Amino acid sequence: MTGQAKEDIIMRFRELGVRVVDRVLHLEPGRVFEEDWLTGPASLDVMATEGGLRTLALGPGELGFTLCGVPIVYRRQASGVSITLADGGQEHREAGLDSATSARIFARDGHVRQISVGLPADPHGRGPEARTASLPAGPTLHTAEGSEVA
Repeated sequence: MTGQAKEDIIMRFRELGVRVVDRVLHLEPGRVFEEDWLTGPASLDVMATEGGLRTLALGPGELGFTLCGVPIVYRRQASGVSITLADGGQEHREAGLDSATSARIFARDGHVRQISVGLPADPHGRGPEARTASLPAGPTLHTAEGSEVA
């Protein structure tokens, strides 16, 4: 993979609001544009941690991607986070993920089957991308010698 391809992937994750702070996964979309949202049914193929491929159905007003093998679905609906576990259980939270759930996702152990994040429309009708004016600053990168990379 070229450096440009890696940079594009990192930037897309930043646009989607994927951040890791102190080993905790944060999903805080800042730049989800109108054209990112599905206008009709679609599917997302996911490599299952137990092996094989599974297909996740997506509908209008949704956006799906994977992180560490876990499908993450953004939905235009009331805010909140819904975590679907491998045993069929569900956890609902007003805010994001905790360190234990984040660790299970990073371990790719199959405990977390899916994460759904509700993103209410902006009250001014501008869409989710209008809620956050800018993305948080990214990490500072350093070379092997310890000097900062611009």
